[in-house]
Amino acid sequence: MENIELKICEICGFQTENGKVMSNHKRWQHIMPKGSPKYESTCKNISDGGRKERITKTCFCKKCGKPFEQTLLLSEWKSGKNAKAFCSSKCAHSRVQTEETKQKILESTKDYLLKCGRELKCKDKTCPNCGNVFHSRHTFCSASCATMYRHSQYIKNVGLSLKTYRQECAFTFALNAYPEEFDFKLVEKFGWYAPKNSSKPNLNGVSRDHMVSIKWGWEHKIDPKIISHPANCRLILQSNNSSKRDDCSISYEELLKRIEAWNKKYGVS
Repeated sequence: MENIELKICEICGFQTENGKVMSNHKRWQHIMPKGSPKYESTCKNISDGGRKERITKTCFCKKCGKPFEQTLLLSEWKSGKNAKAFCSSKCAHSRVQTEETKQKILESTKDYLLKCGRELKCKDKTCPNCGNVFHSRHTFCSASCATMYRHSQYIKNVGLSLKTYRQECAFTFALNAYPEEFDFKLVEKFGWYAPKNSSKPNLNGVSRDHMVSIKWGWEHKIDPKIISHPANCRLILQSNNSSKRDDCSISYEELLKRIEAWNKKYGVS
């Protein structure tokens, strides 16, 4: 059988085979026995939740300047660790890189490639998605164009039934995340649409409308992520939505411009 080494307390001679048992023995019998000042202090910290004093201050959002309160430890205020610079996730994600920042990134990329014995191959190219001419080493003019193109190719090759396409084109974003973009006064006046079979029907209510319709997108094999983008959404009365049927209220080109502007505004890549 394997020989197990006994652990012996050098203070009182207590013996055990378990290292954790020995550590607990020393802690509670010798380092801070019951009734000692250290024991009482530890018990008090546990009963208080182990919380240190926190300080609440009013800060100002770096993006919109709106005042907001945050509570941090004194050490966190001094170091700046965990301190929030923005009042909301909307402001935090609306940062856009300046041309100066982009140039710095480009220069650092060049330096890295030179160290690796490679060259940054930039030349004039035409974006396969939008047709814009740009000077870069990349295939697409932007990340959004790359995403749109990949998904459009997927739809062309795989195909989706209209039923499945409708499900993938459903709006899933929270309207209150973009309070500046939608007319909530219409909702306050008429309420949200609810069908006859609901517990509280409201046939005259407001619903979300796809400005470029789902049917048009399916017929032209458009990526569902484009049709379900928040920039393609508006709030209208359900009666108007029903009469619109599968018609589009804006062109596909207009929608792409709206998406590009939306992504820049909210820092979406």
